Amino acid sequence: MTTTTTRETLEARIRDGDVIQGTDLTGADLSGADLSGAIFEGAVLAGANLQGANFKESTFTGCDLRGARMDGGCFVRTTLYSSRLDGARFDGADLGGTRVIECKMPGAHLSRATFTAASFVQCDLTGAVIGEATLERTTFLDCRLDGLTLTLSTLDMSVMLRSDLRTVQWGGARLKLVSLVESKLAGADLSGMDFTLCQFVSADLQGANLQRCRLDRANFQGANLRGANLSEAIADNASFLEASLEGAVLSRARLRQALFVGADLTRARFQSADMQQAQLTRARCSGADFSNADLTYVDFSHADLTDAVMHGATQMRARFHSTNTSGLAGRSRVVTLGDDEPLARAERWTPKY
Repeated sequence: MTTTTTRETLEARIRDGDVIQGTDLTGADLSGADLSGAIFEGAVLAGANLQGANFKESTFTGCDLRGARMDGGCFVRTTLYSSRLDGARFDGADLGGTRVIECKMPGAHLSRATFTAASFVQCDLTGAVIGEATLERTTFLDCRLDGLTLTLSTLDMSVMLRSDLRTVQWGGARLKLVSLVESKLAGADLSGMDFTLCQFVSADLQGANLQRCRLDRANFQGANLRGANLSEAIADNASFLEASLEGAVLSRARLRQALFVGADLTRARFQSADMQQAQLTRARCSGADFSNADLTYVDFSHADLTDAVMHGATQMRARFHSTNTSGLAGRSRVVTLGDDEPLARAERWTPKY
């Protein structure tokens, strides 16, 4: 059967609503073909030339697309289920609304592709390349992402839930409103990246490098940031509620109005940090170093500042209500606020009945 006949016959069968089941199209040239609405079951398209083909609203189930070239193709609202896509190429493809479920696609190339409301569920993307791509409202759920490359890609309102991202190559990627909830980023080098409004709830960032990152309004609630480097980061209005930052470095960081309520800041280093109006209520700051930091209007109510250091810090109107200051060095009692007795009495009050 010639390639032309194969193309014409295939297009005709798809127009007639036939299911393309078990058909072997290995190495076929179907570039530019209109295969929209197709249903492929167990079909073999390994090494096929599918560049520029239209697969809009098509379905692939249990298919072999290893090494297939699908550059510039249309996969709008296409579903790929339990298929092999090892080394397949989707460069420049439109993957709007595409659903990829339980597929193996190690080494796949998806550079410059457009992902809008796409989803990848339980897929193997080991070593895949998604460079210079746009991922908007795209979801990666329980996927294997070892060695994934996201160089210069833009992720907006996307989700990478419960993902191991420790070996992802970010290379200048920009993330905004991205959810990285419960993901693993321990030891990752994320320096200089933009994580504005991103969610790191319960994420593991132990020892991660976040130096000079943009973290404005980012949420690190319950995250593990032990030993992480956030020096020179900009994290205005960021939330570190109940997070662990034991031994973390935040020197010269900008943390205006940041929330550290209930956080573990044991031995954390805030030297020369701008912490104006930050909330450290109930924070554990034993041995923390706030030397030369701007602590204007910082609230240390009910915090533990045992053996902490504040030499040279600006402390105008900093609040130390019911704070454990045992061994605290460098506190200025002239400009700071101590215990609020009426408030303390109210806090101690308990109903009689």
